[in-house]
Amino acid sequence: MFENPYKDCDYYSHTGSRITADLDKEDFNFIRALRPRDGTLQTTVNLLWQKLVEELKSRGIVPYSEANRKAFEEFVTTCRFMLPSEIERAREEATEKVVEEVAKKALEDAAKKAMAEGKSPLCNYI
Repeated sequence: MFENPYKDCDYYSHTGSRITADLDKEDFNFIRALRPRDGTLQTTVNLLWQKLVEELKSRGIVPYSEANRKAFEEFVTTCRFMLPSEIERAREEATEKVVEEVAKKALEDAAKKAMAEGKSPLCNYI
């Protein structure tokens, strides 16, 4: 699972490209200490890069345009990492909230209708 998705790309034979980044030493050592094996940093960066590209494509942020540049910048600066279990929990909570809001609105509408008809808003519940 923790494998370099670009292991077959080679910078020297022009099947791949290379990036470099200046990092805070403390942040670098933090990641390095989590998994002190060869390939950890390269694989981590490559997996994150691949996920970024896949997510941008899935959102339709593909060809260059001023709008896509802004969408890219907004996505990169505001995105958050979530595990699948966290996404599912967030969906469930959102669904519960929507159900509560719909039920509340239905009760309010029923009460307004009853009052407009000169009835008690509680008459349907007694």
